[in-house]
Amino acid sequence: MIYIVHGDDYPKSRKLIINQQKKLAMGLKTERDISDITPKELYEIACSFDIFGNAPFIVLNIPNTKVAEAEKFLVIMKKIPKETVLIILCNRELGRTNAFYKSAKDLQARVVLNTETQDSNVFKFVDALFMKNKTVAYDELEKLSQEDTNTFYILSMILYGLRNITHAKYSTVEFAKKSNFVRNKAIVQAENFSPQDIIELYTFMYHTDKKLKTGLINQEIALVYTIEKILNK
Repeated sequence: MIYIVHGDDYPKSRKLIINQQKKLAMGLKTERDISDITPKELYEIACSFDIFGNAPFIVLNIPNTKVAEAEKFLVIMKKIPKETVLIILCNRELGRTNAFYKSAKDLQARVVLNTETQDSNVFKFVDALFMKNKTVAYDELEKLSQEDTNTFYILSMILYGLRNITHAKYSTVEFAKKSNFVRNKAIVQAENFSPQDIIELYTFMYHTDKKLKTGLINQEIALVYTIEKILNK
């Protein structure tokens, strides 16, 4: 049996491997990186049953980039005994053009994608902020905080939102190039701010950034000040 286990929730992938090994009552696990093994060596391990006739349990780590001799490995994988368990593991999501992913059907492999679920969304936070929805903005900020989202990144995204409403307010050429979704949202948000408000916010964020870089203000305090400045405009 062959499994292709991929995705950025690596702990979940590891837990799946342990559970599968227990479920199948397999013996010792052999784990190798694909860069440190040849197709021939993989085949020899896959055919190495122990003295009690127990099949091998193999974990083969692969990158989500192109793999040298991928086709040769695929030829070997199609020949390994059905009793052997081979888990092709990647700690990132494999693209549709990945040789192993594309060959899942030919290998009769079971594909498992484990991705981290994120409750927070920095775009939801920015949208709520410029819509002046204080409750939602702080709820989204709390989610970002729980996931240890970098404060400087959040501030940079606030500036991104401010740029969007500026483009909307002045109907710039760059704004016309954005998607309908982004344009329509920014137009609604821009109605909450006058041209003078926008100038004052740019000035405020410039001075806040300067204070942050010179150590005159704490990151968290700077973030709250910025949020309140926008909400109260």
